[in-house]
Amino acid sequence: MLCYHCGAVLNDRSFCPNCGTDVSTYKKIIYTSNYYYNEGLQKAQVRDLSGAINALRQSIRFNKNNVEARNLLGLVYFEMGEAVAAISEWVISSNITTDDNLAIQYLEFIQKNQSRVESINQTIKKYNQALTYCYQGSLDLAVIQLKKVLSMNPKFVRAHQLLALLYLHDRQLTRATRELNKCRAIDVNNTTTLRYLREVELESDPETATTEPRHEDEIEQDGIIKYRNGNETIIQPAGAKNPSLDGSGLTGTILNILIGALVGAAVIGFLVLPARVQSVRRDSAEQIRVISEESDEKTSRIAQKDREIEELGEQIETLQNQLTAAGSQGPGEALDGAAAIYIEDPERIGEVAEIMAEMDPAEMETVSSDGFLSLYNALYKLARPSLLTKYYTAGMDAYNAESPDYAEAAKNLSLALRNSFSDSEEYLPILYYLSSSNYRMYVNANEAGRNELAKDLARARYYLTILSQQYPDSEYASGAEDLLDEIRALNIDLDAIDISSETGLPAGESLPAGTEAETTQGNGEAATEEGAAAEGQAAEAQPAETQAAETQPAPAETTEAAQGAAEGTAN
Repeated sequence: MLCYHCGAVLNDRSFCPNCGTDVSTYKKIIYTSNYYYNEGLQKAQVRDLSGAINALRQSIRFNKNNVEARNLLGLVYFEMGEAVAAISEWVISSNITTDDNLAIQYLEFIQKNQSRVESINQTIKKYNQALTYCYQGSLDLAVIQLKKVLSMNPKFVRAHQLLALLYLHDRQLTRATRELNKCRAIDVNNTTTLRYLREVELESDPETATTEPRHEDEIEQDGIIKYRNGNETIIQPAGAKNPSLDGSGLTGTILNILIGALVGAAVIGFLVLPARVQSVRRDSAEQIRVISEESDEKTSRIAQKDREIEELGEQIETLQNQLTAAGSQGPGEALDGAAAIYIEDPERIGEVAEIMAEMDPAEMETVSSDGFLSLYNALYKLARPSLLTKYYTAGMDAYNAESPDYAEAAKNLSLALRNSFSDSEEYLPILYYLSSSNYRMYVNANEAGRNELAKDLARARYYLTILSQQYPDSEYASGAEDLLDEIRALNIDLDAIDISSETGLPAGESLPAGTEAETTQGNGEAATEEGAAAEGQAAEAQPAETQAAETQPAPAETTEAAQGAAEGTAN
């Protein structure tokens, strides 16, 4: 431990051996901070993340320069899906000291992968949008948005809690319990999670709630008996008279008891009992009425469910007829299985997407059955977002790995491009990183391998030309120009390679227009300004600015805002 005044090493004494400053209070503060840090570390090891956060905050409150406590607090936040809070703590820690500080490594791990940063920002924006839907009363849209958030960040505790709250509001108790159990797997002692679980238990079995009044407290001290009834205290004085020893006699006491019993029985017989009988009759009549109403309501619900079952049966029969009519086609069995899975459980769209991934949209051009095509288009429309996310994530992971696998990246990004939309947020990064992967595969290959990759290099030039000319204001335009210069420097005649029918553009999209003359001449394509304008449109996400209700988590901040605030705090 170093002296706060002169920086000398302190010993066991209560003053500095160098400057003589009294450091006893300073040592207590440092020891207290370290105590809370150790407590937070122990709680984090048993996944009591909420308790760990409280302890680590106490540690930082005593010693704001406790770098180890800040780094651990950032890790706990990151484990709970609170990436912005984690980054804030790590930025403050890195500003305190740069000597052997793990916070710098944590920040580099996040910032070196732009797709990870973008994923964090999109998660926060979608979570805030879900909160907006909740305030607007659009709970179904909020549920859909929260599912997207959790697909991108499965450890986001606040998103799990909000989704469980929406399920609880809709009385989907099983789903609410499942989401809350996921929260407990991440943070075993989260107060909000435990409170929601208690509400689920009460909704499931109201009889479990304790309805008996609490017993009065009785204290006897020095012969005085005290009773507590709410906020009132009833005291029986010491030395109260004993009716059997203070002059009235035992016989008189017994007689008074008998008279009182007779009077009480008469009052009960003539006053209390008839009123009680009448009350029981009224209660019985009310219960019969309530039961009758509930029976009528249940009968109506059963009839409604029967109609729904009948309608679903007709839909299933229609779909099965379509599958039977399409059974002679090549991909019929795969489409049959995908449709059966979706009919059984619409939430298993991920499995449907796995099956649809094995089917080539080009094969559908040879299908003559209208029913088959209608079914395929309906399922593909549902599965397409899942396919895009799956292949895009796999491709970017392969591209950004410590030892990049450009062949695997190109394979997955090509599939992502085929399943993307020209106005989707992934469209431009797919074009850029797919082109970069194809170019690097070409330059790293031997002579024989380059001959096989020439067509991929031609497509790379085609995509880069789209980025450069149709999206000049995008963040990828400059990099696309640089890659085009490197491709031109290879002095390869790519115009002789015809890729007009193999551009790999999204399924159902028209060929992009407005490319360079050298590309359009080699591919035999015509460019129009209308096509370029259509391809250049992209939807911008609107960040939501909301505040949390008492039972809902607070809206998250964006990464950029958090880093700016954290740097200001540290400075």
